[in-house]
Amino acid sequence: MGRTNGLSAGVGVDTVSMSGFTRGGRYGDRLVYEALQSKWVRYHRHCTCGKDWVEAHAIPAGFTVVKAGNGWVGLVGPGLTEGVDEDKLTVNALWEAVTGRPGSQSWYEDVTLLPVPVPGKSGRRDPGKYSPMPPRATWRQLNSEWVIRAKNIQAGDKITVYRRDGAGSEETVAEVLREEPAGWQLARPLKAEVREDGTGQRPL
Repeated sequence: MGRTNGLSAGVGVDTVSMSGFTRGGRYGDRLVYEALQSKWVRYHRHCTCGKDWVEAHAIPAGFTVVKAGNGWVGLVGPGLTEGVDEDKLTVNALWEAVTGRPGSQSWYEDVTLLPVPVPGKSGRRDPGKYSPMPPRATWRQLNSEWVIRAKNIQAGDKITVYRRDGAGSEETVAEVLREEPAGWQLARPLKAEVREDGTGQRPL
C-alpha cells in the first residue's frame, strides 16, 4: 500500500506512531481509523471549550470509539469508515466534526493491515479511557426538517439525542423515515410544543 501506521517488529500493537485507516489484528474485518492523539489535539486547539476533542466533538458528531491505547484512539463512524468508498478514504468528516470547518483533503489514504496480536505481547493499555460505547443518537437535517439519526430505534422509543456541542435532550421517536448504510436510521421526533417566546423548539 506504500503507507503504514508505524507498526513494526518489536513495537507493541497498542502503540501507534501515525494516524491512519486500519483493518485486521484487533479489529478483525472492521475498517477503523486510528487517530493519533498528539495530531488531533493540535487540530482541536482552535476550540476554546477546554474539553477532550473525542468526547466534546467526535462522539457527539456520531463517531464511536472502539479501541484506545497509548496515545491513540480507534474510531468508526459515518463518512469516515461507514458508508464510504474504501478506494477514496479521507478524514474530512472527522476534521469537520473536530474543527467545525469543512475538510479539504483531496488525496486518498490507504488501509493498513494490522498483524494479529500475540497473547502477552499487547503492550501497555490506557486503562479504561474511551471504553467501547454504543453509538449516540444525533440530530441531522433532512431537507428543511431536523430529524433523529440513530441505530436500533422504532416508533415510541424514548432516547437521548445529542447536539454538536454535546448537549442532549430526551426525545420520543414518532416514526422511522428510512434506513441508511451501516444500520443507521433517520426518524422523525414527536414535535415539541412551541411557546410564544420561542422556547420548546429544538436548540440546534
